Amino acid sequence: MNYQNLTLNELKKIIKDKNELSHFLSSVSSYYEIKNEFNTKTNSIKLNFLNNKKETNINDEKITYKKNKVDYKNLILNLKKLFKELLESDVEKKQLNEKEIKYVKNLIFEILKWRTGKTHKFFKNDIEEYKNLKSKPILYVRNLTKYYPFKKIPTINKLNFSVFPGEFHAFIGANGAGKTTTIKSLITSYQNWSGTILVDGKPNISESAKKKIGYIPEKANFPERISTLSYLKWMVTLSGINPKDAKEIAKEKLKELGMWNLRHRSPNTFSSGQKKKILLAQALIHNPDIIIMDEPVANLDPKSRINFFDTLLKLKNKNKSIFISSHVLAELDIYADSLTILDGGKIIYSGKKDKLLKKFDNNEYLIKIDPKDSQKFLKLVNVKNVEIINVSIEKGEFLLKTNDQKLIKNIQKIMVDNKIFINSFNKNLPSLENIYKNLIIYGSVDTLNEVKK
Repeated sequence: MNYQNLTLNELKKIIKDKNELSHFLSSVSSYYEIKNEFNTKTNSIKLNFLNNKKETNINDEKITYKKNKVDYKNLILNLKKLFKELLESDVEKKQLNEKEIKYVKNLIFEILKWRTGKTHKFFKNDIEEYKNLKSKPILYVRNLTKYYPFKKIPTINKLNFSVFPGEFHAFIGANGAGKTTTIKSLITSYQNWSGTILVDGKPNISESAKKKIGYIPEKANFPERISTLSYLKWMVTLSGINPKDAKEIAKEKLKELGMWNLRHRSPNTFSSGQKKKILLAQALIHNPDIIIMDEPVANLDPKSRINFFDTLLKLKNKNKSIFISSHVLAELDIYADSLTILDGGKIIYSGKKDKLLKKFDNNEYLIKIDPKDSQKFLKLVNVKNVEIINVSIEKGEFLLKTNDQKLIKNIQKIMVDNKIFINSFNKNLPSLENIYKNLIIYGSVDTLNEVKK
């Protein structure tokens, strides 16, 4: 539909068609700010359309939209006239039913919401707070909020978290909790959000911030009929590096990741693990400070996952920050030293992993001994303030619980004095997976919406 010469009947059709309405909103609201006053008693709307300031690489007078030149200045004037006619005449004549009137209200609400997000409101107090930090994070997020069309509850709501240099930061949550939405906002793939995102102290929408970020998506898509070396050379050139240096940089990254022997093959012929290595090489070509990944080990076999995580660990040891979204919590438990957990679009924990583990520490100790000493051991530990939670006499495994640290040392001494051979004596810390199960209530934002209904 041509929005340039929109008629009243066409506007009515848009209001009644959710897909067309969403299309219409994304077109109109991206470049113009719309303010309104809605009187629910009289069903009247006062609209003020204001030209927005010029955007980077955007000509406010005319832009290309669906291969058609759209004059947004005249479009806005026409829309203003149509809204007035629609809401002052048709509503009064009862030509719109309640459902259609609700669509009109939502239309105004959605345009406002999209426009609010488009402004990238970097709050001054957040930036001042960052400047006053003694230890500066490479990624600093405050009050990050993102709405989708026709959703009254935000998909992500006032997210606050930080990632520091050299950290392996796990980003965890159920499907639909807002992980991908957050990541796409961080890398500026999504534009219509509000809040503050700083990368090395610079707004993430700035060129200097973008140069600090490497990104690996969940799915690998490569051009047809191109060799791996040619593809990486092309990507190096696109990142602004001199074409003369592109081949050497691509060669260096392929050798680092053990892919040099496959340089003449198309990446489309590779296994899933090999494709992820090419994506990693692509993410590293401009030497970023933080690598952001969305489900990078999805569909990889166990060996490929281990190899991939080991590669990330090497990067971490070079003081690169790793920000990774994954559902494989057992692996994240091994590699991550900090994490953020989302539930229903909100953060329920963000910080060091050790701090979270201590919070759920039940003071349990897993002891493994020679099975022939099991009965002797049971008699020795049958003392006050020690609870025997689980016993496997045949295997010589015992799970004890006590809040008395001195008592634990005494038990160790008694075992040695009585010549009980100790295979292991370790604190039984909860797994990340068990903690996650205890913390998550809603899961996805859609579940949260159902609960609130």
